[in-house]
Amino acid sequence: MRPRYAVRSLPLAAALLAAFSAPVHAQTAPGFPSPTARPATLGAASGGGSVYAYSREADTAPAFEADLKPFYHGVASGDPLPDGVLLWTRVTPDAEGSVAVLWKIATDVALSNVVQSGAATAEAARDYTVKVDVRGLLPGTTYYYGFAAAGRNSLTGRTRTAPSAAIQASDRLRFAVVSCSNYPQGYFNAYARVAERADLDAVLHLGDYLYEYDGRAYGADRAVSPDREIVSLGDYRVRHSLYKLDPDLRRAHQQHPFITVWDDHESANDAYRDGAQNHQPATEGAWAERKASAERAYFEWMPIREAPVERADGTRPIYRRLGYGGLADLVMIDTRLEGRQLQLAPKGGTGSSIDTLAWFAEDRTILGAEQYGWLTSGLKASPARWKIVGNQVMMMRFAPHPQLPPAQTFTNLDAWDGYPAERARLLTFLRDERVQNAVVLTGDIHSSWAADLPLNPFGGYNPATGAGSVAVEFTTTSVTSSTFAAGLAAAGIPEAFAISVFRQAYPQLKSFNLSQRGYFVLDLTPERAQADWFYVDIAARTAEQREGGHVFTAAGENRLQLASAAAPSKENAPALAPDDPPGATANEGENGAPEGLLFVGAYPNPASGPVSLHYAVSRAQPLRVELFDVTGRAVQTLFDGQQAPGVYRLTFATDALASGTYLCRFTSGARSVSRTVVVAR
Repeated sequence: MRPRYAVRSLPLAAALLAAFSAPVHAQTAPGFPSPTARPATLGAASGGGSVYAYSREADTAPAFEADLKPFYHGVASGDPLPDGVLLWTRVTPDAEGSVAVLWKIATDVALSNVVQSGAATAEAARDYTVKVDVRGLLPGTTYYYGFAAAGRNSLTGRTRTAPSAAIQASDRLRFAVVSCSNYPQGYFNAYARVAERADLDAVLHLGDYLYEYDGRAYGADRAVSPDREIVSLGDYRVRHSLYKLDPDLRRAHQQHPFITVWDDHESANDAYRDGAQNHQPATEGAWAERKASAERAYFEWMPIREAPVERADGTRPIYRRLGYGGLADLVMIDTRLEGRQLQLAPKGGTGSSIDTLAWFAEDRTILGAEQYGWLTSGLKASPARWKIVGNQVMMMRFAPHPQLPPAQTFTNLDAWDGYPAERARLLTFLRDERVQNAVVLTGDIHSSWAADLPLNPFGGYNPATGAGSVAVEFTTTSVTSSTFAAGLAAAGIPEAFAISVFRQAYPQLKSFNLSQRGYFVLDLTPERAQADWFYVDIAARTAEQREGGHVFTAAGENRLQLASAAAPSKENAPALAPDDPPGATANEGENGAPEGLLFVGAYPNPASGPVSLHYAVSRAQPLRVELFDVTGRAVQTLFDGQQAPGVYRLTFATDALASGTYLCRFTSGARSVSRTVVVAR
């Protein structure tokens, strides 16, 4: 039996460990003021209503773009197949009830050469989101698509199908790889730069697409909606809505298909199968209910193909394989909610003891038995040149370390380091089954890394030649979330010192950057897989970006080398989709709706407790919000005052209301818009 001993973090080790646990919640992002105690109350409201803003004057972008009505959240596509792709949009109706939505997909940007079209329905049960799984398309082809409802056209989207198995050896694939976009910490300039790249086949998002926190602890000027930690289905829906109102993220979705997996913050920090560090059952209810709400909102608001059959517990697996011809298989895994066991220690803890008997247990799992079997059998059977594994947390081994005695080691037990037996089993499988050209793509850690993946980097591995490595790993930095270097600074550790430690302690590490945000482009040819990092600032919207490191692995070598320059862009890339929808006009105020007002929805609905009204204002105006019963009698005035541009949540209590149907009416001048709210107890 393996001896049971404690692994304790010394001051340096604990500080480095704290850097692994980014974001640093008290960190003020560069260029932003210190956090305020809470969002400013914008107006007195009778009857228990209170209104909070989520945009500040420093954010000069409009709260929403009126010309996109009723498709304010844009369009998106995802999960390309050789013969199909999934299309997504969200309709925001002026009136309650289902909305008929038309769609079409064409080979030209003007949408004149239509190859398929059809109809769908936007319904309140899915928060008025629409998904269309289009099949019968040609492989390796760029298409343009659009939706129409209430006499209006959506933005024209641009997407691309995957190549067929007959892909030619001269072909290339290019993917942007992103993760960790915390809205309040800065602007999504990385998404804006990704949107401009016309030669991408898809965008791979490795998780933390959104964050569940209230956002105020980050000290940023872009505050979030709701203004609290999100827990309920309505909360998660509103947070997704806020993200897709961002023009840079909306533009990235418009121009490229996304292939996504969730990490922890789509539900709660450091989540695992049966709970999360950031979930308190005593005050936030059952974890199963919160997880189900987070997953439901994710499947509604993301362009992801849903598994057709739900399990007995109501969950749907998110792990899946997408074939890109003979050149690549994209294997998207779930290291977070599918089968992960509880982490043995929190990130950033000091002086904590780890039960190493449990740490090295053979049955300890981050994937779960079902997913592990699916992954290994798929990798073994894959005929593709490159096996690309879309993974959330770092697989590279930091601990245990032979030069550091157990009492002085440090690690991140939320990553694969916390599940060493399963990692060793997977890497041994790659070696023994001679699975060539496995490339692991990773997010989560808010910094850039490139490493070989040997079974043991400290024995049986030659860092000069790469002998002993069985795969490679490329890790993307964050879009906006606090960097690894910010964690070091908060702990009082010079970044240069940490860099020297990493270079000396980890021979498998070939390149890394601890302080920059951005994304990388994965370029695949039959001969090599190359990652090129690009970095942006986040304090203001800017078109600038900087080149970072360039690292590649040659086919058949399973080890990394430095490249002298970024891989060239594809020539003759298809045209990007236009900025405006077809026939766009200034369409505010039609159908009786107030000009410059977007009423996104009421959450929850039906309700047994408080109700939150989620809306946005694009220009200053007087606004009156009232609640009526089914007889037309005014029950409450929820808000009456001047409203500045911004995104808002108005919350009112229902304790004094009888069960039944009520009407929430927003009035500005002579125009109004209404939605029904059902109170059910």
